[in-house]
Amino acid sequence: DRSRATLVLGLDGSVTGHASCNAYSGRYTLVGGVLTIGELAFASEKICAPSLMNQEKRFGEALGAVRRVELLPTGALLVSGPDRQSLRFFPETSR
Repeated sequence: DRSRATLVLGLDGSVTGHASCNAYSGRYTLVGGVLTIGELAFASEKICAPSLMNQEKRFGEALGAVRRVELLPTGALLVSGPDRQSLRFFPETSR
């Protein structure tokens, strides 16, 4: 469905992004290589196609379970939880 999920970790401990359908925000901590993302608040509650809503739900659950963060040699950011579920984010490029 051409959706795109994003993640922005601010220097001030803020986390923002877009989760398939809706924008989200929250707080994070990074201590000793352990990344913890707190509860996310969604800025809007748009209703999208069921597949996008399902993807957004799974994305939010995966972010809530994140514990590790790693910057890969490719420049991608890999975040993963205790069950080895992971999300990979790529840097934005100028268009």
